[in-house]
Amino acid sequence: MRRRGHKIIICARNKEITHQLLRNAGYEYHDFGNYPVGLWKRLQFIFATCRKARKIIKLEKIDYVIGIADMYGGLASKWTKAKSIVFTDTEHAKLINFCIRLFADKIVTPTCFDDDYGDKQVRHDGYHELAYLHPNYFRPDKTIIDDLGLQENERFFLVRFVAWNASHDVDYHGLTLESKLEIVKMLARRGTVFISAEGDLPAELEKFRYPASPNKMHDAIYFADLVVGDGGTTSSESAVLGTEAVYVSGITCGYLQEEANQYGMIHYFDGKTQKSQDKALQKVHELSDLSDLKRRGRRKAQQILADKIDVTRWMVEHFDETPSELNITVVHDDATIRQADLTG
Repeated sequence: MRRRGHKIIICARNKEITHQLLRNAGYEYHDFGNYPVGLWKRLQFIFATCRKARKIIKLEKIDYVIGIADMYGGLASKWTKAKSIVFTDTEHAKLINFCIRLFADKIVTPTCFDDDYGDKQVRHDGYHELAYLHPNYFRPDKTIIDDLGLQENERFFLVRFVAWNASHDVDYHGLTLESKLEIVKMLARRGTVFISAEGDLPAELEKFRYPASPNKMHDAIYFADLVVGDGGTTSSESAVLGTEAVYVSGITCGYLQEEANQYGMIHYFDGKTQKSQDKALQKVHELSDLSDLKRRGRRKAQQILADKIDVTRWMVEHFDETPSELNITVVHDDATIRQADLTG
């Protein structure tokens, strides 16, 4: 977009490694700070961030505010002349989605998104993850194998644990500690295990922590034999990259269900009961023993790519149709469209 003459302003919360990734990529950005713990502090944070966003929109003369699961830019845009376009694929984020419906001018969702937002909603036949992992843009870097201290063709598994502290994670859960320990123990008998985790790990699992650059996480996912965990985004990333995933979580979304039911790339267990946790462990055991698992995953992912659009290409083509002086604020919050009119 910048090469086509557009001005892009990036604003980002300091969520996990977001700022680090932006710095590593050489992008300047406005720091929206850390999301605090506690309802009252979070409400204060939301309004303070909205005020900051409004100031930036006015100072930079922004035309469009674009965000993912973003209520800050949407609310701030109502105090300005800017239009708000929000992308979301997470049905259970009820509070955020309620705010989006109130303040956004357009809401962009995948076709597999279960909720209906009326005239504001634009559906696209793709996934968020295909905006940055489509083969038109993502090329797996095999040097990740050396970075992880592995030999070529050595089996390894990636395990992802989330922190469960987002506003839309309340009353939901993933893997129990016992299941986490058993999964790592099981996989370690079949290859090398690396754990990507939000926050701290139990002492006995710390030695498995993913040691390479976060910029190469998607390379690790691509070359891994299997991905296991309670992170929905990581599971979807695995699906489009051709690595099967076992996903254990009380949270599911339309895109995860489609990747599971239509393409067989995700093996989903709600984890609400011990029986469900045990079934997930059995699936991990079953998949990790398959000799052709990676070939099978690559074949399934080819069907996803055949069925879905290049989301980034559509976005660039759409926004390039607007006036050349268009300024866009990209507000990154937590985590892109078939041809349609977003500007109405």
